[in-house]
Amino acid sequence: MKVRQPMKQFPSWQASMNRLPKSAPLLLPIRGGGLVNSDKIAVLRDLPAADQAALAKEIDVFSLNRGDYCFRSGDAANVFYILIEGRCKIFNFTSDAREQILYIYTAGDFIGGLNLLKDHKYLYTGQAVENCLVAAISKDSFMKYCYHQEAILRLIIDKCYDRIRWAENLISCLVSNSADAKVASVLLRLSESYGEQTPKGMVLRLTISREEMGSYAGLARETMSRKLNQFSDEGLIEFVGPKSICILDVERLKKMI
Repeated sequence: MKVRQPMKQFPSWQASMNRLPKSAPLLLPIRGGGLVNSDKIAVLRDLPAADQAALAKEIDVFSLNRGDYCFRSGDAANVFYILIEGRCKIFNFTSDAREQILYIYTAGDFIGGLNLLKDHKYLYTGQAVENCLVAAISKDSFMKYCYHQEAILRLIIDKCYDRIRWAENLISCLVSNSADAKVASVLLRLSESYGEQTPKGMVLRLTISREEMGSYAGLARETMSRKLNQFSDEGLIEFVGPKSICILDVERLKKMI
């Protein structure tokens, strides 16, 4: 088994590629040990077989524990990150040094699509809110294998469109003077990242704190906790665990926004 040399962008990465028969799935080594199926990395599925195998050898797959940073504001945006497992919050800081969460990304989401096409730096920070598995593709590898693939560029454009609409809704929420509207909006947004439909309602099995919920909504932690208790008393939600909330009436929440 041939041992690959560390990639320049990721000096701590060392792994060997398994030589598998063509009928077997393409497995990528995880930094520190283990393997992951390449089917979990969307951009690989849109490449010709030869390019899939070639790019797979250049992808760095690594784990993040809750609280670990994937990247920080000011870092060079020269890596295309794909979230394979877990959730990651994307945030920056307001002028008064408060954390403002912009997105919570889940498995299948990518970071750095448009930044990669320009020599930009990240304006925000990515931090794991639970244990994550991340694939990293260097800018050189992306430009070599992905840049000329129409399906991949369309995927990036579609995602960027969704994020622009998401950001527009977030701005509308943040400028609202109504704390009720902000809490209703953040619950509905979180349902897209954490929601699990049950006979009783939409259950959010959260891995973020009340303080982080508040920073997502532009509210202090105390206000978020008070409003959640109010929503529970009004029959809009029900607390079903230490960090789990069941949305009982989605339509009433939508009408509050």
